Amino acid sequence: MNEWVEMWNEGIEKEGVTARIVKKTPGILCPCYNESTGYGNPLWHVDNPSEPDCDDECYLSSTEIVTDIKCFMIPKDSLKADNVDQIILDLIGKIEKYDYVYYGPNTYNIKELGEDDYIEYTNMKFRIKNVQRYDIREEPLAYIAVLELIQNV
Repeated sequence: MNEWVEMWNEGIEKEGVTARIVKKTPGILCPCYNESTGYGNPLWHVDNPSEPDCDDECYLSSTEIVTDIKCFMIPKDSLKADNVDQIILDLIGKIEKYDYVYYGPNTYNIKELGEDDYIEYTNMKFRIKNVQRYDIREEPLAYIAVLELIQNV
């Protein structure tokens, strides 16, 4: 690990905020699911009351893996030319009014998260978009992404 990566990771640990990454893992598809419609049939559960209920996406026993992570979370309103490199903005693309920019360590690859996974931070829930790995001297330094506000928790 080069000195830049070490300094970055130490800076995140010292100055970063704690955000919660929630990774959803679907369980087994419920028998109520109808492939032709793409939806669950609620009458199946009425006819089979002893069977377990499924979630909104017709899965049984889905779970969430929760990981707290130190990172930098910057709201769009706080982005200024003097504190955000234009190269970074070019990497992640357009940022909308209520979006945040995520700067995280290279030790947690948020690129591997799915479309149902999200980040929680200060009572807000964000969809993860446009994830990019930022390298320095051909070594991974950070993961950077746009976070789209989807809900105040």
